[in-house]
Amino acid sequence: MSTSTSISTSSSVRPSSTGCSSMSTRSELVELERRGREILSLEPRQRPFPSDCMRLCNIAAKQEYPVWEIGENPGETDQLVYSMCKGIMQRVKDGKIQPGLDDGEDVLEYNGKGVRETTSALCRPGGVGFCREVSLAAGAPFECDEYPPAVLNPRGGAQTRWCVPKYQNSGTQGPMLSNFLKKCGVKGKDKMMVKIKGGCKRFNFARSELESEAERFDFGEFGLAPAPNPVHTPTNPTSAPIVPKTLPRESLGGHVLQRRATIQLDASNGTLRNPNGDSSLLYVAVEIDELADGHYEFNVQFDGTIESVTVLNKYGEDYASASSPSGSASLSFDITDGSNLPAALIAWTSRAVTVSYAGTGTLKASGDAALRPMLGMRGLGCAFASIQTTIPTCKDLPITIAGEKNGVPPYYMVALAVDGTPTTTLIGTTDDEVSYQVRHPVGTRLLLSVTDSEGNPGGTFAPMTVVAGDSTSCVNAPPASPTFTVHTNITRSNASGGLREVSTCDFVALVVTGGTGPYNIMAIAANSPAVTNDTMARGNNVYTYVNRALPGGFLVAAVSDSTGQWATGTPLFTTKGGNTGGGDNTNNGNGGNSNGSGTGGGDSNNPPGNSNTPGNSNNSNGNGTTSAEKKDTNMPLVIGLTAGLGGALVLALGVTLFIYLRKKMRVRELEDEVILGFSGTKGPVGTKPGAVY
Repeated sequence: MSTSTSISTSSSVRPSSTGCSSMSTRSELVELERRGREILSLEPRQRPFPSDCMRLCNIAAKQEYPVWEIGENPGETDQLVYSMCKGIMQRVKDGKIQPGLDDGEDVLEYNGKGVRETTSALCRPGGVGFCREVSLAAGAPFECDEYPPAVLNPRGGAQTRWCVPKYQNSGTQGPMLSNFLKKCGVKGKDKMMVKIKGGCKRFNFARSELESEAERFDFGEFGLAPAPNPVHTPTNPTSAPIVPKTLPRESLGGHVLQRRATIQLDASNGTLRNPNGDSSLLYVAVEIDELADGHYEFNVQFDGTIESVTVLNKYGEDYASASSPSGSASLSFDITDGSNLPAALIAWTSRAVTVSYAGTGTLKASGDAALRPMLGMRGLGCAFASIQTTIPTCKDLPITIAGEKNGVPPYYMVALAVDGTPTTTLIGTTDDEVSYQVRHPVGTRLLLSVTDSEGNPGGTFAPMTVVAGDSTSCVNAPPASPTFTVHTNITRSNASGGLREVSTCDFVALVVTGGTGPYNIMAIAANSPAVTNDTMARGNNVYTYVNRALPGGFLVAAVSDSTGQWATGTPLFTTKGGNTGGGDNTNNGNGGNSNGSGTGGGDSNNPPGNSNTPGNSNNSNGNGTTSAEKKDTNMPLVIGLTAGLGGALVLALGVTLFIYLRKKMRVRELEDEVILGFSGTKGPVGTKPGAVY
């Protein structure tokens, strides 16, 4: 059993034969009790922030340790405590707990700021991949929490993991650990005690829930992770605090923020957090999401008085801070360790204050032209870290598989060559060895999209131009006289620098010549996590759809046939705001898109056929029957597509698109939403890969 001694400051240590401070005198204990009652009698906003560090003595080890004490506060710390207890009980089972400790106590060594020891794949970057299914089931973001935390884990030490609400990770664990380390003056290599109020045996972890150390290393480093366990439900639950709403403009919602060279972030929150439950630690937390390497500038605004504002990661390590700000604060910092950790903006205050921030990040290259992906709740995603507007030929560009949703190999790259012929390339058969090599001619403009074997889409990049690399020997020459082509009714505009412009709700027609029907349509908006796919009815070669891509971006439409061949002439459009009514496109069976027949021939600027007028709108979709219902809310359209790889390999792509289908019929407007399952079958949204949840 451990014997504890509470002392008001670390300077009052009095050595004794036990190796710890001597017990407080009776008068000291009476004074401490009186002071405690006095503090508790105050209103929460009047209570002082604690400046003392509690220490506990382990007589068996003849050592005294600063104590990080955490209680189960429903809605604030309950999931975090459960995760920590699971880890502590695992260490009890493994014989890793120091002798002489009580239930729920553990002695760990602080590695120091930025020194993190973790099982390499236990919680992948950001820790969100392991918790994807829990996040989907809960309808809220969960993140992977490991115990011991990486900053307290010994080199080579085994860890457990558990899914905790995102706001209990960087928004709770970070501030609590930061407060403890500063209050107790803990330095690198100092030992400390973790103490769970009420102990951990009360959770009654079955031995079957606790793995052997070898098993944890197996799934943590060498094998696939097991399915995440159910979320812990505390006894006597109370209402949870408001989950901070984070709206980073370049984030996919919980993913590594590494899509462009420059990103923009903004969010706000005004909920006063009270993780200890006794108002001894109060603050407002605003989520920032996971931060990649780069330089960041934040402008913080608040409508009340705060003591200080700090950017913290999940381990309580501060990136930047400002003391006693008045109304606003500017924070600037750099991240260079490649950790991609969840972070939060913490405003230390005893009152509820609305805190908001607007920030920018200038991201840095990661390795040699590395392609860093974001695998998230909304599917597989990826982004170039160091290549933004150009991409070299014949150079292996490594891809790191990590993030919210681990992809299922093998992986493929769909390269959409503007005005040329797309290609589908196998880029890796395992998570550890994935790379892409550009074989398109110099000067080609490309949009790239990654997908895994289950069709999870990987998002796209802004158009990039192929430049000569160290070699051009791998480049494939385009077909001299293609017989399978696609053309569009949208002509090039001199005002847009020779690009094709489409306004919101414009009809865009594609006319296909040659190939073997039925034809498959793939529409991709640059920098989007989703891909729109559809199949034309057999015998039709004209496809018309209503443009709903966001203004100010790019849209590419590609066509493949039933044998897997790609059509030459892939058009690139620039999108802008404009028309809101569209045309007289009524009773379309596939969500406002229609397909029909037209004559062949023509060129990319002036295609044949009456392509401005929708074709046979009553034709059913080639992938399956459709259903249309009037709804009061907008729903996702999820359709399937088959695309070819070298004429032999057929790749099923799961796809997602949020689309508003506004149809104008003389003096009234009808709004239809079509909900299809994967490969065109009816089904609830979210039942197949690629759906947005």
